Parts: sequence; structure tokens; C-alpha cells
Amino acid sequence: MLKKIRHSGAVLAGVLMLSLTALACSLLTLSSANKVFDTLNWQTMLLKREEAAVQANALAKKWFITEAEKGMILPADEFDPAALPKDDPYIQLPAVLLQQLSLFNKNVDITAEIIDLNYSDKFKPKAEAMEIPFGSPLQLLIQEEGESTDVVCIKGYCLRVAASLHDRPGKKLVITETILAVKDADENINLIPLYTKKQH
Repeated sequence: MLKKIRHSGAVLAGVLMLSLTALACSLLTLSSANKVFDTLNWQTMLLKREEAAVQANALAKKWFITEAEKGMILPADEFDPAALPKDDPYIQLPAVLLQQLSLFNKNVDITAEIIDLNYSDKFKPKAEAMEIPFGSPLQLLIQEEGESTDVVCIKGYCLRVAASLHDRPGKKLVITETILAVKDADENINLIPLYTKKQH
């Protein structure tokens, strides 16, 4: 009888140990699965942030090129090499430009701004913090052999797009693109994107 009780106790203890081991394994598996899910979710959010920034950059650039080449936003006198640097060099983007994009990316804060590179000393500290170079307008004389001299004016702009996740506003992805505006002798304006820089 005593042997049976001992045997039953040993079986019970064995079953209890196996149950505890199975429970510990299940908890470890669940913990690992949660870590993998969190990692994948974070990577997905970073990709979403980057996609939103790239789309915002494309939208703002398209608007700027279209409006500038139509002669709607860049006055001719700003191409003069003697044009005064601006205290407020921002070119106002339409409020609705990024509205639709923001609706599709509710977890991402998106901003876009276009800055005239002919800025004043007052704006210089902010420009240096954003790593935006200074550039005053230039005038080039172009002459083909046997032809009259043409005057071409060149001016620089910076398109800056920033995107961050709502829960991590300090972790921004910034896309900065330098764009040249070229005005020919017939007052036609053409925009040339030069280079793009991405900062995390």
C-alpha cells in the first residue's frame, strides 16, 4: 500500500514537473514571438515613414516645378544678382498639398518646406542647423560662335521634407533636395533637381 502511494506521488510529481516545463517553454515561445512581432512591426513603421517622406518629396517637387515653370511663384527680380537676401526665405506650399498623404499615413507626421538659398544673416543659424547652404543668384553670359550673347540667371532652392512617427517625434527622416532655377533671356524658367540627401 505504501509502495502504491509512493509510486502515485512520484507519478504526480513527474507530471507536475512536465507541466511546469511545458508552461515555461510556452512562455518562452510567446515571449520570443512577441519580440519578433515588435521588431517586424517597428521595421514596418520605419518603412511606412520612409515611403511617406519619399511621396511628400515627390508631391512638393512636382508642385514647385510646375508652378515655377508657369511663372506663378518666382518673380523675375529675384534672379537679379543684386537681389537682397531674405529674412524669411520660405516659399509657401498650399495647405492641401500633403493633406491626402497625411490621411493615408495617420501614424506619420509629415512636413515639407521650400527654402530660397538667398537668405539673410538673420536666417543663417537656422539654415546651418538644417545644413542648408547659402547661394546668391548668379548671372551667366552664354555665347555660341557667331551668335549674340545670351544672359542666363541661376538661383538655388532647397526642398526639405521631414517625416516622423507619432510615438517617436524626435526620430525624423529628413530628405533634402537642392534644386536650381534657370531663367533664360526669354524669361522662361526651368528647374533642375541637383542632388538629394537623406538623413535619419
